[in-house]
Amino acid sequence: MSTSNKPKKRKIRIVEDKLGKRKALGLWEAVNNNAAVITIDERLKGYQRLLILTHECLHEVCPDWAEEKVMYVSEVLSSLLRQCDYRHVDHTGHDKPSYTIPKRKAKKPVVKTYEKKASIKIRVSNPN
Repeated sequence: MSTSNKPKKRKIRIVEDKLGKRKALGLWEAVNNNAAVITIDERLKGYQRLLILTHECLHEVCPDWAEEKVMYVSEVLSSLLRQCDYRHVDHTGHDKPSYTIPKRKAKKPVVKTYEKKASIKIRVSNPN
């Protein structure tokens, strides 16, 4: 029987809030053995948001790593994801997507009438 060294998966909840009073851009907190909370400053945009989210996730996955190692790996992962065109889409403001289904016009049934064609008689002349 082999035993795994992997820690038990926790449910991670991501919360966006203003963290200016705490002088932080992101926070990771273990609530209990089954849950953790990552708080991200809601004013973060683009690459910085990706970097902080990756950083805080690494704290959850690798709690025994030193802060310098977490910073280095989060910078490498974030820059790689950014190069692969991963982006956070912000739906606030005028660019809000429309989730309505476009209405289609009802198709009119096409009824074709078939007329009996007049039979054509072909005269074949006998060469003999």
